[in-house]
Amino acid sequence: MLWLFIVCGLVYLLLQGWMFTGWIKTPRTTPPADILPVSVIIAAHNELENLKKFLPSVLSLDYDNYEVVVALDRCDDGSLEWLSALKNDRLILVDIRQTPTGWAPKKWALTEGIRTARYEHLVFTDADCQPGKYWLLEVNKHFSGETELILGVGPYFSYPGLLNRFIQFETFYAAYQYIGLTVRGIPYMGVGRNIAYTRTFFERNGGFEKFRSRLSGDDDLLVNAFARNTHTAVMVSTPSQVFSEPKHTFSTWFRQKLRHVSASGAYSVKTKLILGIFHVSHSGFYLFGLLLCMNNLTGWGFFSLYIIRITLSGILLGKIADNIGMRRIIWLYPVLDFLFFIYNLSAVPIGLTRKPSWI
Repeated sequence: MLWLFIVCGLVYLLLQGWMFTGWIKTPRTTPPADILPVSVIIAAHNELENLKKFLPSVLSLDYDNYEVVVALDRCDDGSLEWLSALKNDRLILVDIRQTPTGWAPKKWALTEGIRTARYEHLVFTDADCQPGKYWLLEVNKHFSGETELILGVGPYFSYPGLLNRFIQFETFYAAYQYIGLTVRGIPYMGVGRNIAYTRTFFERNGGFEKFRSRLSGDDDLLVNAFARNTHTAVMVSTPSQVFSEPKHTFSTWFRQKLRHVSASGAYSVKTKLILGIFHVSHSGFYLFGLLLCMNNLTGWGFFSLYIIRITLSGILLGKIADNIGMRRIIWLYPVLDFLFFIYNLSAVPIGLTRKPSWI
C-alpha cells in the first residue's frame, strides 16, 4: 500500500509538471495588422438582473468594431423589454420563444445568435460575466495567422468563505489543465464565458449538431471534437480574463458541477485517458495515504512524502497563480487540495452516471 501511495504521488507530480511546462511555453502572439470586426454573443435565460449588472460593461469595451448579440432563451422576466429600451447601436436582440425538439436550450440559443451575427470572428461570454475593458483587444491579438479557436481563462469573483475559495480553486485547476494541455498539443476543452472562434470553424464542423441534445458542453465538447492544435491559441494575460458571478450556496454550485461533469463523458478516448490518470493519481494519493494512517502502517516517512508532494505541487501551482493574479487561493492550497480529492470522489462519478437537469 505504501508503494501505491508513492506511485500515485509521483505520477501526479509528473503530469502536473508536464502541464506546467505547457503554461510556461505559452507562445507569444503576433497581432493582426487590423482591428478585426467581432461579434460578441451571449445566451441568456431569465437573467434580467445579471444583464442589468454586467451587460453595460460588455457594451462599453475599448474596441472600435464590434457588435453584441444577446440571444434570449424563452425569457419571461422582462429581459426583452429592458434590452429593447437600451437603444444601443451595438446591441442586437434575438428573441427565442421555443426550443426545437432534440435541441438543448443553450445550444439552440447560441446557434441562433451565431446565425444572426454579422461577422466572421465570434466571441462568447455569459450574462453573469464581466470582461475587462481591453478584453476584445486581447482577443484580437490572438486571432492571427491561421488561428480559428481561442481559449481564455474565466475566474470567479472573490467573496468571503471557504466555498468561494474552493470554487475559485477548482476553476483555476481546470484552467491549469486545459491551457497546459492545449499548449502541449492536446486542446480538449474551454469555458463558454471566455472563448472565441471563427464562423468558418463552427460551420465547417456542423456547429453543435453532433451533440445538440446534450444539456452541457456548448464549449468543451466543441473544442474536444474539433480543435486542431495548429489552429488553436490560448490567452492567459490579466486583461484577457473574464470574471463571472459564482454560486453562493453549495447545493446550487454542486448541481452546476454535475452538469459540467456530465459533458466529459463524451470526450475523446485520449482526453479521458490523460484526465483519468491525472485524477486517479490525485485521488489515489489521498486514498492510500488515509488507509495507511488508519492501519498505523506509516510514520515519519509518510508525512515526509506528503510534505514533499504538497510543497512541490504548491510551488508549481503558485507560479501559475501568480501569473494570472490568483495567488490568494494558494495560501489555502493544502486544505483546498484535500477538498478537491473529496470533490473527485463525489461529483465526478455522480456527474458521469446521472442525467443532468436544466432550468
